[in-house]
Amino acid sequence: DSGGYDHDQAEEYFAETLNYTIDPYKVYSEIQQQQDIVIVDVRSVQDYVKGHIPGAISLPINQYNDFNGSELEYPGLRKDVMNYIYCYESTCDAAAKAGKKFTSLGYKVKEIKSGFEQWQEYKLPVEK
Repeated sequence: DSGGYDHDQAEEYFAETLNYTIDPYKVYSEIQQQQDIVIVDVRSVQDYVKGHIPGAISLPINQYNDFNGSELEYPGLRKDVMNYIYCYESTCDAAAKAGKKFTSLGYKVKEIKSGFEQWQEYKLPVEK
């Protein structure tokens, strides 16, 4: 007995996770290869200034009404490349809210898994 476990749903969930999230090491690798990407920090401006992923732009969730507003464009986002978004850590939902809003406007988005906390734990470079 699988105890109500739905294998098809589980497979779909993991496929979606792979399609719409990215590991910090892969992002760092793309930065090193100078891939044409946009990295978006949705944390507060104060935290962005203290340190962020190299090259990241700041679109703080607190300045964009939790990404529930009527904005149709966001400065720095691009529709022709992948936009990688991140917030504080794995339990932070700001990146997911941003992702939902940005994809609804036609942007291609992936969430950087476990956010800035994981980036720092991996000892990847930080820009100030």
